Amino acid sequence: MIRNFLLLYLILSFSNLNAQFNNCLYSNINSIDDKIIINKNVDDLEIKSIVLNISEKLNIDYNFTIYNYPNFNNCAALNYYGHKIIIYDPIFLKKISKNKKSVITSILAHEIAHHLLNHTSIYTSNLEEKRKRELEADYISAVIMKKLGYTLNQSIEGVEQLNDFNDNDFNSTHPLKEKRNLIITEVFETKNENISKYIETIIDYSKREAREIINTKNYDRALNLIDSNEIKKAIIELNKLQQINEFLYVVAQLKLVELYRENGNESNCINILLELERKLNNPKFVVNQFNLSHKESFISNHIYFNIAGSYELQKNYVLALEYYKKAYNNLKDDKIIKSKIGILNNKIGNYIEALGYLNDYEIDIAYLNNKFSPKLFKELFDSRINTFEKNNIDKEAIIKFYNLILNDFSFVLNDNDKLLYLTDYTILLINEFELKKKHHYETLIYESFVIYKNLKDITANNSNKYLIILSDFYKKYSFLFDINSKINTEINSFKK
Repeated sequence: MIRNFLLLYLILSFSNLNAQFNNCLYSNINSIDDKIIINKNVDDLEIKSIVLNISEKLNIDYNFTIYNYPNFNNCAALNYYGHKIIIYDPIFLKKISKNKKSVITSILAHEIAHHLLNHTSIYTSNLEEKRKRELEADYISAVIMKKLGYTLNQSIEGVEQLNDFNDNDFNSTHPLKEKRNLIITEVFETKNENISKYIETIIDYSKREAREIINTKNYDRALNLIDSNEIKKAIIELNKLQQINEFLYVVAQLKLVELYRENGNESNCINILLELERKLNNPKFVVNQFNLSHKESFISNHIYFNIAGSYELQKNYVLALEYYKKAYNNLKDDKIIKSKIGILNNKIGNYIEALGYLNDYEIDIAYLNNKFSPKLFKELFDSRINTFEKNNIDKEAIIKFYNLILNDFSFVLNDNDKLLYLTDYTILLINEFELKKKHHYETLIYESFVIYKNLKDITANNSNKYLIILSDFYKKYSFLFDINSKINTEINSFKK
């Protein structure tokens, strides 16, 4: 009931068109006038019968909706979110046809042609394009009339009844009557033994194009809803997309993954992505139609990377690693994927393999260029340090890396994370000092304290832990450093 009401409610903008005489119209307008509901009369059974006969003869499974709208003074084709509507004024049809069924059929065939050609689905304000569409509809309506067994004269008669003033008006959306007559004549003079096949081709094309139009509109609506932060509604629109335009379908599916992930629905993400991966195995799948470089640098790797990300979020690091490697096989220069492989190898204990991926400082630059969060930088730095330690990398190399973190990359970390690195770094320096008795380690220890003094947003526990380690060191080796008393006083002033 609601659906029918919406369809009835759809024709509002036509209330201002009553002054236009003898002009067939078509539109995809979605606005409606309440009085259409009031003024709608019982449909003429003859009109319904003609439309039904055309549908049956052409084997069209469209369910055309027909509206009897008095005082409209016209006949028009409309589209409302896929609903194919024909609106007519019975007095207008009676007047223009002089009660001839052939003329009424010709006019209705013309409106049906607009639907078959999807003119009602794609709006245009261009006058020449509108005239071109009228000629296209004339051609198809003539094909329909020929299929129904009508003559050339009967097919043309509807056009002949059009008002000469509107037909030849420079601003008219309709082409000159002579052009229209020529188009219709061409159909009847062309020997087309397989007219049914021709109509079938037109209808098949029409259905496919209509689905593509609806797909595109659903996708556009989804993007608008995303912009309005109406994510749930956007997900509904994206889920409506059919696999007609495969490229748009893939893009929409990846957009769905993005939305589901933002909402914490990782199971839906992985289901979509694994289905897309299965499609990659089909040589006819749209992705596989691109040249190799395009495919490898875009869709397939995007799918692999996202599958890996889903598994990583689910803490299935083995499968995540497998898919990151699939992406990396085609993108050896991608530092982000390289870092992911290194980090996951570290997590599952493959420290030697992890080192081969993480010991590349161009990764850090890639993180900067992508404006990664402090959390991701810390994950990278922690993985690298742990990998260095597990592989017994020279301590001097680890010290240099700490220096790199605390000096060149300190701005990407929050103060508490800096303090944690300062603490571990200081412990490492103290151990090296005690082992090698080299005074330059003490210089580095004090320089770390200078960094500490500039930290603002740190917790008391982390701060005191660091200060105790530092204070104990200077107390223990007070006999070596003349300034230890002054340093300890300064250290104690920071304790909370």
